[in-house]
Amino acid sequence: MQSPLLRLPGEIRNRIYKFVFYGENTTRNDLLETCKQIMHEAGPIYYSHVTLSFFDFADIKNRVKRTDPQLLSRVRSIRTSARPTQEMAWRIFLSTKSRSSYVKHASYLPELRYWHVYSYVYGEKNQQHVVKAIRQLMGRDVEVTFDT
Repeated sequence: MQSPLLRLPGEIRNRIYKFVFYGENTTRNDLLETCKQIMHEAGPIYYSHVTLSFFDFADIKNRVKRTDPQLLSRVRSIRTSARPTQEMAWRIFLSTKSRSSYVKHASYLPELRYWHVYSYVYGEKNQQHVVKAIRQLMGRDVEVTFDT
């Protein structure tokens, strides 16, 4: 028996997926795991409409390992915690080896346009340092915002 959702026309299902997936990353991604057809249809919408939240870069690496690269390539917005993001910024500037590891995983996010750092980064100079590191990591201008 086919679900009532899958009996709806594709255009209407896509509108429903956009409504469900708009905003912050929550448990709403459970819908993607209900069946292959929904994953195929809704996965691209999910990854292009949510803001994925990560505590640190290790979380990003883990997501890269378990997610289809074509879906990750649609991510436009992420959030990371302040302290690990600052540590990442320092490593990018101080170590070529660390930088290459970060760059490798950042390459899976070619559409990333927004990076929000949650929790407070003290001082404008530290914020500028983080912005510079993120832009260097991504190889382009990324809008970086901070909690105030």
